[in-house]
Amino acid sequence: MSRNTDNVIRILKAGGNISVDAKGRNTDNILRIVKVAVEMNKVVTFRNLDDHNTDNILRIVKAGGDNVVLEI
Repeated sequence: MSRNTDNVIRILKAGGNISVDAKGRNTDNILRIVKVAVEMNKVVTFRNLDDHNTDNILRIVKAGGDNVVLEI
């Protein structure tokens, strides 16, 4: 089951590192998740980024640094 961005953020805030399906999520919503991961010092793995262009993937990497893992 795919959860909406607000619920993913709630789960992330509860603790632990998570893996998120990026299919169907726009870059702005991914960046919202990344922001929380950085604030909480958690690692988020994003899968299925095929719909995102390279410039948007670079935005995600730059925003998240070591808190983001991308499956590409």
